[in-house]
Amino acid sequence: GLGLLMGGGACPSCRGTTQDRPEQYGRPGGVPRLKAGLGVIQYGLGLVWHHAGHPTRMRCVEKAVLRLKVNGAVREAAALPNAILLDVLREDLNLTGSKRGCDMGTCGCCAIQVDGKPRLACLTLAWQVEGKEITTVEGLAAPDGKLHPLQKAFAECGGSQCGFCTPGFLMNGAAWLKDHP
Repeated sequence: GLGLLMGGGACPSCRGTTQDRPEQYGRPGGVPRLKAGLGVIQYGLGLVWHHAGHPTRMRCVEKAVLRLKVNGAVREAAALPNAILLDVLREDLNLTGSKRGCDMGTCGCCAIQVDGKPRLACLTLAWQVEGKEITTVEGLAAPDGKLHPLQKAFAECGGSQCGFCTPGFLMNGAAWLKDHP
């Protein structure tokens, strides 16, 4: 399994090994370069391996329908097993308040709440939050449109600055204020 990352092993997609065609990998001994920084992608309960030298992308991976409770409503989206929650929220559910910043979990622009606790949507696989309550910045205000007190304070005091990271600050701040009234 992980031998593929260590320079040996078979790719389940093509059944070839990294040792079979070392010239294809551009490195001595056929050690593969990782495609887009990913060598092992979590796929449900198993693992899917893929190496940069494979002539085609992974195949036979089907989308599944996810049922997510977002901002109080159950929503459905068809997503690949390795779909990132941020992408599902933005692209499939059209909830674009959470922003893509660093894609590494360091900036916080993508912060949401899962069961009332802050979570980074760029580091969360969408299937991991099925059956949990997801709140995005769009759901922070009351159903009647009344702003959350933190949203109101940001608006009144000019706390939004350029606005790109504001959703992350609001989601983390609101969770902290709920735990520390």
